[in-house]
Amino acid sequence: MKLIKWLAVVALAVAIAAGVSVYQRTQNPGLSDEQAVEIRAVAWLQAVIAKDWAATYQFTSSGYRSGVSQLDHERTMSMRRVSWLGGELVDTSCEEDACQVDVRIVYKVIRPMRSVPEFESFQSLTRTWLKQDGEWWLTSSE
Repeated sequence: MKLIKWLAVVALAVAIAAGVSVYQRTQNPGLSDEQAVEIRAVAWLQAVIAKDWAATYQFTSSGYRSGVSQLDHERTMSMRRVSWLGGELVDTSCEEDACQVDVRIVYKVIRPMRSVPEFESFQSLTRTWLKQDGEWWLTSSE
């Protein structure tokens, strides 16, 4: 009987903690949409640079996740012959529940062909983020 009460208390504490976490993520009265999506975009960019594919998957939209499992996402991302070395947020523009986030990345191409050595370059990219249930989600893993 004591074990059941203890487990109930633990379960309640976990549920409350999860609820607080969700509430804090969805209730940012002091942040504009641009600021909120920029926080997520920078965290996603840092995860890509760190090659933390499990973390990058957590930023993707439910539409992406419905068609791509986390395991498949991690496999695909880890097999790429391009490694992002650094990056910065350049611009953010939002309309309604969609934001376009421009980033500039520095990357290394890992031996595209045997006769071609590795090389580094940079590129500007635009990523689309969608707002769903108060949180911003990346529309694809790219």
